Amino acid sequence: MAYSSELAQSVPVNYEYLHTSGHCDMESLDWLFSTLSPRAIIPIHTDNPRAFADLFCDKWPILMMQDGETFRAIKDPLDME
Repeated sequence: MAYSSELAQSVPVNYEYLHTSGHCDMESLDWLFSTLSPRAIIPIHTDNPRAFADLFCDKWPILMMQDGETFRAIKDPLDME
C-alpha cells in the first residue's frame, strides 16, 4: 500500500494525496509539474532522458545526471553557505 500515515502527518494539513502505478503520459506529467512547481526535475527511469528534458525544459529546470552521480539539495539555491 502506497499511503503512509506517518508521512501524511508530517506534511501540512492542506495536501492532496496522489498515487499512480505504472507509467505516466506526458500530459499528466505536465499537469503534475504545474501542480508541484518544482525547482528542478531530474529524469529517472527513462531510456531517453534527453528527449524527456527537451519536452519540459522550456517550463522547468531539468537536471541531467549520470547513473551513480549524486547531488546535495540545498534549501535556497541563492544561499550557498
